[in-house]
Amino acid sequence: VALTEPGFVERYLAAQSPEQIEFFRTSIHKQTLANRITTHADARNVVAEAARTAQQQLQIPPAATVMQFVFGAIGLLDPYSSFLSSSELGEVESQIEGNFVGLGIALQPHEVPLRVLSVIPGGPALEAGMQPGDLILKIDSVVCEEVGAEKAADLLRGPDQSEVRLVMRRTTGEVFERTVARRRVEVPSVEDVQIIEPNEGIAYLKISSFQKTTAPELDEALWNMHRAGMRSLIIDVRGNPGGWLDASVAVADRFLAEG
Repeated sequence: VALTEPGFVERYLAAQSPEQIEFFRTSIHKQTLANRITTHADARNVVAEAARTAQQQLQIPPAATVMQFVFGAIGLLDPYSSFLSSSELGEVESQIEGNFVGLGIALQPHEVPLRVLSVIPGGPALEAGMQPGDLILKIDSVVCEEVGAEKAADLLRGPDQSEVRLVMRRTTGEVFERTVARRRVEVPSVEDVQIIEPNEGIAYLKISSFQKTTAPELDEALWNMHRAGMRSLIIDVRGNPGGWLDASVAVADRFLAEG
């Protein structure tokens, strides 16, 4: 699969012709299918041979080939398994903890210029005047469209208290510049807590993810709405990607007597 990914091709195969790449793809496919894999040693040998062939024919570093086999093997386990890089793992752990060091914004995935979907209350982006819908055109001296969405998003990350200069365009067409200092941002997982039908006592809240702070956030919301006259509750989990299992169990324990 990596042989058709633009990022992989640009990094490792820029000097190779499409014919060379296709010849390698066909030969490595035959080579892999010809080997019966029954043990860990068999798997190691197949991967090692593929890495040698890739280096000889296409000058791909062996480590890159090995990692592609790892990605593929984990991806085939089940629909829920995937390999996480160190930066991706850090993002997942930040989500579970309920805080991270950054600007305090959520971005539209895989889109350049980077589009701000939401601005986290209390974060540095909100204090700098950023709004949902803003487009980030430049990060320091880097034009986002020239490096792509993933690399541009990486440039927004950095150490606590470090600064980044952003050139942005508002939905009105106004282009403006802001310098924003990164810092630790607390991300709520229980949002939009409200009584939507006061006469009937119908309350509403949204759980956007399950993290370590979800259960205490939920307890506070329930007590506040109870004091406001809540008699029934709508819990919105649309778009919730999951998160920490213990947190979801703790939430369920608030409403289920057993099971």
